Amino acid sequence: MRRVFPILLLVLFVEVSYAQRYEIGLFAGGNNVVGDIGNDYYVAPTSYTIGGLYKWNVNNRLAFRANIYYSIARGDVNKSNYSYNTSKVPSYSKGIGNGEVVLEWNFLPYDLRKSRAQTPYVYLGLGALIYQGKSGIGYSGDIATEPHAPQLILNIAGFESTLTIPFGVGYKYALNHSWVLAADLGFRYSYSDNLDNSAAMAVGNLNSNDWFTTLGLTLTYVFGRDPCACGQ
Repeated sequence: MRRVFPILLLVLFVEVSYAQRYEIGLFAGGNNVVGDIGNDYYVAPTSYTIGGLYKWNVNNRLAFRANIYYSIARGDVNKSNYSYNTSKVPSYSKGIGNGEVVLEWNFLPYDLRKSRAQTPYVYLGLGALIYQGKSGIGYSGDIATEPHAPQLILNIAGFESTLTIPFGVGYKYALNHSWVLAADLGFRYSYSDNLDNSAAMAVGNLNSNDWFTTLGLTLTYVFGRDPCACGQ
């Protein structure tokens, strides 16, 4: 047993060092808030999202990835499933900042030492959103006495923040040894019902929190050489 443990550690080290390359790049695409104001289609971008990402390819199946995005989110009250008095419940347009760390899993072996490497992938992680609240502060109405989905919201100086559970799918393709292009679809369950200002006005479904989705392309630059890939 004493001999087996060092062997397992060696195997793990070799597997990790085999594809220890890094990527840094940009994301550009669209977003949609799925809530009580605006359309409730999960894949129907209503505005734009831009941002950056950093990725550590642990091996040819596994990568850790950090995303930082900025979005302008919009919701048209006339496209809502609920019939609102538009003089009291307006459409909205607000900035949303998004940060998250996810674990990315490749369906196919993905070796960046080889040009034209490609694979579909899935990811799951933990993140947070910061966004403009209605009039900047808290909620109106006596929400505490009404049925409501659990929320984790912090209000600071006109902004609200909340935790998210991000997950998604995508497909990436290595254009060459240095550049990777990917299509990425991300879903984020938030612990807030106020991404669309509905909780602040006590309208819509108080038992359902909002979702935030993104759809777009990433372009990343590959750097860092494999310890065992000299001359490749």
